[in-house]
Amino acid sequence: MAIVSKPLGATLIHHTGTLIRFHHSDVSFLPPRERACDIELPDGRVVRGKFGRNRQLLHINGAGLVRWTKSWLGWTKSVEVVVHPVGTGDKVRLELIGGSSALSKPERRDLLSGAPKTAGLSGDRKKQEFRRWERDPKLRGLVLQTWGSKCQVGGCRAQASVSNGGVSDKLVDVHHLQSVSLAGDDSPANLVVLCLMHHGLVHRSASVATSLSIGEVHIVADGVNMRIKRDIEALLKAMSWHP
Repeated sequence: MAIVSKPLGATLIHHTGTLIRFHHSDVSFLPPRERACDIELPDGRVVRGKFGRNRQLLHINGAGLVRWTKSWLGWTKSVEVVVHPVGTGDKVRLELIGGSSALSKPERRDLLSGAPKTAGLSGDRKKQEFRRWERDPKLRGLVLQTWGSKCQVGGCRAQASVSNGGVSDKLVDVHHLQSVSLAGDDSPANLVVLCLMHHGLVHRSASVATSLSIGEVHIVADGVNMRIKRDIEALLKAMSWHP
């Protein structure tokens, strides 16, 4: 479980105890006990911190956070911030929302002076041109006609839960088992129907392995197993189709 489960409002305080103090209304979105965490500061640096509960005071503190806060925020001053979860681990990103009135111009300049710079880019926006494959608009309909308009992953209930028990072809995508960039063709034999959740998981995972056998496709994305059973008759029909 992440240190915070959604973006939460808090107050950054520079006082005897310099810390980030959460609003008590957000208690249900915070862990029940003390935990170490990484804090990504607005200037891009990451410092080590600790989430704690001191007499029901929900807060994050740490030496790196304290040094950074003291470098620009005046004594007894405070600003409103938002703490964002980063991934599913114990890392958070700190966003200042106090606006220009919270910091003077020199303070804002000093705050951002240590931010990492993007190498190799000029100050002007650069125009980039991308090429993409044009897809036959009839392809999606053909694949849904072959495999149906329901996520093929065994036991998937995401699509049904969103559509209140019904099945909607707007909640599924057509996925290439062998990607077009690796010479994968548009035959339905190379395509499966995935709900938006499973399709997003495949394309956003750091590691994806796909294996095929007679009547079955097995996809493993970041350790999540997705098994797809295929009707043999439909598979033979799909294999005989050529774009």
